[in-house]
Amino acid sequence: MADLASIRKRLTKLQTVEAKLEEQIKVLQHVFVNIKGQVLTHDDDVVYEVIQYSQHHDIRVKKLVYLYLSLVAHINQDVVLHATNSIHSDLHHANPLVRGNTLRSLSDVTLTSESVKDFVTSSTADGLKDSNSCVRSIAVDAVIKKKLDLLDKINAVLATDSDPSVVVRCLECKAFRGDNIQSLLLSLIERISLVDDFLKITIISRANQSLGPTNEETMFRTLNALEPIRQQTSNIPLSVEASSLMLKVASENVDICKDVVHQIVKSLVELLHLANSNWNFVILCSLHYIVMKQSNDAVKLLKSNTKLFLVLFEDHVSVKMKKLDILTEIVSEEFAEVIFINVLRYITANENVARKAFCLLTKLHMFLPRNCETVLTNCLQSSNQIVVQESVKSTAIMTLRQTEEQRNKFLAEIYVILLKGYKHCTTIESNCSSLWLLSQNGELQNCGPMINIMNTEVENFFDKKTSPVLQQEVLTTCMRLFLKWPHLFEKQLKDLFEKIFAMSTFSTIQEQAKIYFLMLKSDLKFAQKCFEPCSPIKSSSEAQHKITAVGFNSIKVATLHQS
Repeated sequence: MADLASIRKRLTKLQTVEAKLEEQIKVLQHVFVNIKGQVLTHDDDVVYEVIQYSQHHDIRVKKLVYLYLSLVAHINQDVVLHATNSIHSDLHHANPLVRGNTLRSLSDVTLTSESVKDFVTSSTADGLKDSNSCVRSIAVDAVIKKKLDLLDKINAVLATDSDPSVVVRCLECKAFRGDNIQSLLLSLIERISLVDDFLKITIISRANQSLGPTNEETMFRTLNALEPIRQQTSNIPLSVEASSLMLKVASENVDICKDVVHQIVKSLVELLHLANSNWNFVILCSLHYIVMKQSNDAVKLLKSNTKLFLVLFEDHVSVKMKKLDILTEIVSEEFAEVIFINVLRYITANENVARKAFCLLTKLHMFLPRNCETVLTNCLQSSNQIVVQESVKSTAIMTLRQTEEQRNKFLAEIYVILLKGYKHCTTIESNCSSLWLLSQNGELQNCGPMINIMNTEVENFFDKKTSPVLQQEVLTTCMRLFLKWPHLFEKQLKDLFEKIFAMSTFSTIQEQAKIYFLMLKSDLKFAQKCFEPCSPIKSSSEAQHKITAVGFNSIKVATLHQS
């Protein structure tokens, strides 16, 4: 620990003798820290002598003094009160750098004393009215950092400040208070050309989060202000953010939105050619968002650029997934073969990529049925568990799109393969899909393995790992098989009913079992009709719903009254 008497002596000497500036700074640094880099807890005399240096003409010395005060104030709040005159003098210094540095140092002080907090609050309030915009920004940062009670002052700055950069900082201050900032954001967007790119993207990002519906006049002004930014190919993140905000603003007007979407899709497609891999994902996300809005013009434009979305080996995983998402939405007969060849490389890739690839393969089945069925047949025999699970799910969706004749023919070809792959179906969706596919079997001689599967499922029906959705599918499958071959599956269905009706608490599965039981008791022909294969479907979500709910949601309530 340094000798305080020696420090006082050196400080006094520096005040009386015209020493070199570098020597003064070196002495001050020695005063502030010991050899371990920790702040010295000096007595009041030393602190007072250090404070005198705040009036030094060199800003580097001032910075060192205020750094010292902010550090020592963590230990002793009275240090700030000792320095009030010096601080007040520097807050009104002619040099804005001095005023800004002093205010920033005050914002670093821990406010445990009410008197110190009042002093910092009043000093910050004065800073909000400073003639220099940088000082005002520092004052706003101090309000945010210390959460000072200066909302009225902030509102005044928001209403009158001519510098957009200060207003942007004020928006951050108002964020934690949850105030309405719609009009402020619109005003900032109209003045957005006056700020740098960092503040532009800050304003636009905030507007994307908070901006609500606007009137037609405001919409046009906003779109006009954003259009030059959207065209900035040199700053891809800014261009993408501006495009996203333009879509949001124009969404209220169908005709305007149509034109905006066309222009934005066109520019985003061009950006894909220019962007590096880091920004491809951001652009693809924007394009996917537009496609999901089902804009016909956008989809048509993207279809004509299908080859741009083909997955490349060097693409990042997230880029591959987003490309597959877009291809799934825009796939057409014209490019079906090209996409099919491309997607084949990725059905055994990364787990998440493989899932997206199988979704695309399911969509391609509409254009290339035999090709997709061949691929799925091979994938069902894979040793990779993920590949088998996704293959089963895709197969179930595809068969639901087929006619009864096509379905029976295809399932007859893969039935033995499905039986072998059943053990790999450990997820809820793949397990339900597999049970649904196996229960469509129409051959009596193939029922032996299915009996064993159902015995296992009935035995594990109330296992902790068995989800309610899977329970419903097991019950539905058992019901479907019983209606086909009562003598083979009577025992399983009876055991299921006994287990379910013995439950002490009411549940959905109990209600479903009650409906099935009443159907069998009152109207057997109606029950058989409910469990016939579904008519062809169009969407994957509809298919998954039918797989896990067929025979339940389609039952007429009147049936219950017949019992």
